[in-house]
Amino acid sequence: MKIDKEKILDHFYYEWWKYVVAILIILFVWNITSNYIYQKSIEGKKIEIYLVGPYLADSNLQHIKSRMLRDFPELKEILLSNIPMRGPEDMAAWQKVMTYIGSQTGDIYVFDKDIFVQFAKRGAFLPLESYLKNGVLNIPRDDTARGTVLSDLDKKDHVYGLPIDSLQKLNQMGFDTRDKFISVTAFSKKKDTSVKILRWIFDNLR
Repeated sequence: MKIDKEKILDHFYYEWWKYVVAILIILFVWNITSNYIYQKSIEGKKIEIYLVGPYLADSNLQHIKSRMLRDFPELKEILLSNIPMRGPEDMAAWQKVMTYIGSQTGDIYVFDKDIFVQFAKRGAFLPLESYLKNGVLNIPRDDTARGTVLSDLDKKDHVYGLPIDSLQKLNQMGFDTRDKFISVTAFSKKKDTSVKILRWIFDNLR
């Protein structure tokens, strides 16, 4: 059968955009599928940590993260992110924080004291008393007292966070640790691992 080269050339000349669209669709589907497979493969092996406050350079975040991954080989990924917040009037940062908390995203958060207290008393954070009692966390009593908040849910005092002003290495990296508290979220699916990371932070960043 004779092939009409002119018809083929005309076809590609006028219909080329359909091939481009088809290729883009294939790449889009491949990207979504690959990302889904990857996320499923690391499910239960990923920790998300958000430092809300002063800007912290990515190089410092990467340095901390690489050390964490070395000491927690069971984790496939640690997302350590900084959410710069200039103060209560920083609406863009507030919107991001509220979106994350509202969608139950994240395992560990660092907040200014006022924000920490507001979230803590509404039950956003994990009570740490049992981890302090069994020795998983070794924190001075004065610090645990500072992280104690009266819950609106059961009307009892709980240790919902720990002050981080003793983390001198983090402070030297440019993150002002004064009047800030670190907490594990109540909705974290990896609570025990998150508490172990809390201990790592206090052991390695003081």
